[in-house]
Amino acid sequence: MASAAIVIGIANTEHLTPLQGAVPGAHDFAQWAGGQGMDVTLITDEGGRKVRLSDLIDAVDPIVEARTYEKLVVFFAGHGFLLAPQTEVWLLPEGLERSSEAVNVSLSRNGARYCGIPHVIFVSDACRSGGTSHRHRQVLGGSMFPVPAALDQDAEIDTFYACRPGDPALEFKDDVEAATNHKGIFTECMLRALGGLEPEVLEQDAAAGVPYVVRSFRLRDHLRRTVPARAEAISIKLAQAPEVRAESHPPKYFAAVRSVPAGMTIPTGGPPAAPDDSDGLDVAAYSAALRDLTPEPYIEQPADLAAPRGEAQERFRSQIDVLEQQLGRPAFETETGFTVHAAVRSVTLGGGIGHDLFHEDVGGQDVQHVRVHCGYDAVASALVEFEDGTGTVVAIKPGFVGAIQAEGQRVVNVNYTPAVGTPLWIDEEIGNRMPAVLRRRAYVAAATRNGVFDPQEDPGYAGRFLRMLKRVDPTLGVYAAYAYHEAGNLKSVRSVLAYMRDDPPPVPYDVALLAQIERAQWPATAPFGPMLTQGWALLALGGDAAANLAPLRQHLLPALWNTLDEDGVRWVRERLESGELQ
Repeated sequence: MASAAIVIGIANTEHLTPLQGAVPGAHDFAQWAGGQGMDVTLITDEGGRKVRLSDLIDAVDPIVEARTYEKLVVFFAGHGFLLAPQTEVWLLPEGLERSSEAVNVSLSRNGARYCGIPHVIFVSDACRSGGTSHRHRQVLGGSMFPVPAALDQDAEIDTFYACRPGDPALEFKDDVEAATNHKGIFTECMLRALGGLEPEVLEQDAAAGVPYVVRSFRLRDHLRRTVPARAEAISIKLAQAPEVRAESHPPKYFAAVRSVPAGMTIPTGGPPAAPDDSDGLDVAAYSAALRDLTPEPYIEQPADLAAPRGEAQERFRSQIDVLEQQLGRPAFETETGFTVHAAVRSVTLGGGIGHDLFHEDVGGQDVQHVRVHCGYDAVASALVEFEDGTGTVVAIKPGFVGAIQAEGQRVVNVNYTPAVGTPLWIDEEIGNRMPAVLRRRAYVAAATRNGVFDPQEDPGYAGRFLRMLKRVDPTLGVYAAYAYHEAGNLKSVRSVLAYMRDDPPPVPYDVALLAQIERAQWPATAPFGPMLTQGWALLALGGDAAANLAPLRQHLLPALWNTLDEDGVRWVRERLESGELQ
């Protein structure tokens, strides 16, 4: 089996503290890859080399064009940051000086999926410094992989993150602190396992032609246990919680192990069961799911987050409790509007739609509402500017009340609920089902915020759950589309789009973007761009029309939901008022 590895180690990124372990970690990984018989390309910034994105593209292109490789491993050690959950950026030496000199990991994974190599593995041992500075916000980055010529050669992608790609607020805010606490533990633990020194990850596989192999599913479970323990043992402040997205199935494997230490006992038994890759969105179950609420979907328990198990779970449950209470007004006279749990300075709507802003005392708290004057066929965006000058762009959903929650220059939650008395509210018996709807909706929002929501872990429950409730709240369709995209399940993303097409417009822009269909086939969408920040890292999937929005990316603040700085708010307002954007 022909295989290759591109190993990148970047110790020095301008304006950030050097990482002493990045280059040695890259050398260690390259040595292991060479021992596997891989064709290894080692790229580091040793000797002051200014590694550029073009160098990485030049390393990838010959491997893709050869059409002979069955496995490719891409390893990175260096500075990284999150634009949003699931949206990691790898910084090259000039990454904070030149916005294009960085790797957009999400876009690279999407390109790798359709590059013709059956098995691609990404390993990210990135030091997480905060992405809140103006330099970080200028970073656009690009893909290491070519633009897919077709979407019919999807690979199995395994992604190993040294840190969970969840809420950007969990990152170190200071790069000195981040660099000090970056010890390369993830690489160390991974190489021990790949080298055959951890018996629990080894499997016998006669077809592989070697005594043992290491597959990504077993390696995932091993790293989730050992990396936090290793970090705690040496008193690192960042209690690392790795995240692994493993898709590969036998006979594919990560490593071949030709020998093990004498006397090592290898556990018996076959490999763990592969996940059910069924669509989970079959039409036959749709009407039944609407009538019968399923049990709570699979939500990975965040026991391996930075805090001890009990504290982490309590924090997770507390988030759910808070999100469950973040509701909009039951209804407006116009049947459409927003409740904003933050001080609002102004509101601008697209399409010439009228509105009025008013205050209301709710439980002793001053809450602001936006009454929207629109018909049921309206397809438009709403720009909400907060008192501090930041803002967010959301979809106007006729017949729904949206709720927006902002905390400390970050929009942390957006949801929609059918207005009381509307046909959908009556047909779906929302009044009777509201407690269950609210709790399950809060689960998904909290899990997505923490980077632990994965509907593929239980596609039966989670698929029916999301399918059922997306009519009640379109943001659940958005969450599902991103989760399926992250898992490489394009069929399920397109199923989400198909179901949402059947509902009254508009379809969330994010869902159409992730479906990767021709622009002429897009349904009526709103708002004019992605609602979740991570979608802005994937604008290239939307073609030239989406590329026109690229200037707004530099004005996004790190948050789950798009949050714009003052200049970004001004940019959007001018275009909504002129009619350039709707």
